[in-house]
Amino acid sequence: MPTKPGAPRAATKGAASSGEPHDLDVLVHSTYAAIKRDILGNRLRPGTKLTHRMLAEDLGVSRTPVRESLERLYQEGYVKRVRNRGYFVAEMDTQAINARYRTLCQQNLSRE
Repeated sequence: MPTKPGAPRAATKGAASSGEPHDLDVLVHSTYAAIKRDILGNRLRPGTKLTHRMLAEDLGVSRTPVRESLERLYQEGYVKRVRNRGYFVAEMDTQAINARYRTLCQQNLSRE
C-alpha cells in the first residue's frame, strides 16, 4: 500500500525478528521525532491523551515504534505516564517549551 511522501514507513510484524533491527531503529526515531514535533508545535496540546492506536494510525506505523517513542518522550519530560491510564502530553510552562524548542533547533542546525 503506498504511503505519503516523507511519511514513516509502516513496520512489518516480523521486522525485528527478520534481521532488520536497523530499519526498526530508524522507524522508532522518525516516530519519536514526529510526536515530539507535534508536541512542540502545539498540535498535541498539554493534557491530551496519547493512545498507541491513534498515534500509530496517524503516523502510518505499528504500535511498537509508538510505544518505544512514548517511553523516550516520558523519560525526557514531554509526556507523563499515568498508571493504568496511559500517556498524556505533559504540562509545560513557556520557559520550558522555549528551552526545549531551542534545543531542537540547535540539533537540527548541527545536522546540516
